[in-house]
Amino acid sequence: MWLLHPDWHGFRLADTIFSSFLFIAGVSMAFSAAKRAADPSAERSAFARRMLLLIALGFAVNLVKYGIPLRVFGVLQRIALASLIAWPFRRRGPWLPLTVGLGFITVHTLVLQFAGAPGIPAGYLDGIHNISGWIDTHLVGLAHTYKGQGFDPEGALSTLTASSMVLLGLSVGQWLRRYPKDPRMLRRLAGLALASFVCGLALSIAIPINKKLGTGSFTLIMWGIDIAVLAALYWLADVRGHTRWLRPIVPLGLNALGIYVGFNILLGIVMHITITTPGGTDISLFRAIGAAAERIIGDPTAATLSVSALEVLAWLAVATALDRRRIYFKL
Repeated sequence: MWLLHPDWHGFRLADTIFSSFLFIAGVSMAFSAAKRAADPSAERSAFARRMLLLIALGFAVNLVKYGIPLRVFGVLQRIALASLIAWPFRRRGPWLPLTVGLGFITVHTLVLQFAGAPGIPAGYLDGIHNISGWIDTHLVGLAHTYKGQGFDPEGALSTLTASSMVLLGLSVGQWLRRYPKDPRMLRRLAGLALASFVCGLALSIAIPINKKLGTGSFTLIMWGIDIAVLAALYWLADVRGHTRWLRPIVPLGLNALGIYVGFNILLGIVMHITITTPGGTDISLFRAIGAAAERIIGDPTAATLSVSALEVLAWLAVATALDRRRIYFKL
């Protein structure tokens, strides 16, 4: 099912979403830094407030979805930490954050390949009992990792490669600012996208493509995909002026944080509601919806696609209604 994450190694469409959020966070940082350059003190205060609120929202989402003991790591916490790491490079030119991002990928790869721990051989990447999970467990405690597994897909070590996504976005954003609507710049971005994608595929021979570990091969492939998609959209919308087809989905971007938090809180509630099947088995409402969709449609992949499409349409309707009332949830 290409809409679901792989069990461990591999690459599917669902794996692109969060990394692309990190990339866009970096692109946005390049533009916001230019707007706030006149008042560094206000910029620092606003950035610190946003990061603290992101972390607090992340803990709130984790509390609803996973309960107690509280999961420490999470999506919003990762965005905050990766943005914090990238923030000092916001005005240092495009090449420095790009270089630092490559350095983070290199360090992450070396740790995965050559660092071991008691009971964990160096280079073992075929399950959750790896060096990344060992670090998470000793840093926050077993009970505070993802579902108490002793490994967290948003854990400490993979913050290196997550930060590289923000740094890449920062670099690309700076290039777009410096050379607006320049065909030569777009060609360079296309070349960088191709090089990143090819290097990621080459590295996958030694380091498997794994989103949960945030491996270097996965990260470089995502570099290539995100650069290529953004360059194509920039060329269509900003250079050629073809924006009409994008307008219906603009409200989702304007309220991305509010929609994300609302979706996850609703998901957490649905996961905790238990119903009894006609056979007398207690299951979560979340699983019941999935099972019902599969029975109606017949094919598991088509059922997953249908439920996901309905979710997107529902939240697009919510975002559109909020946009019409000029209600935006921003930090």
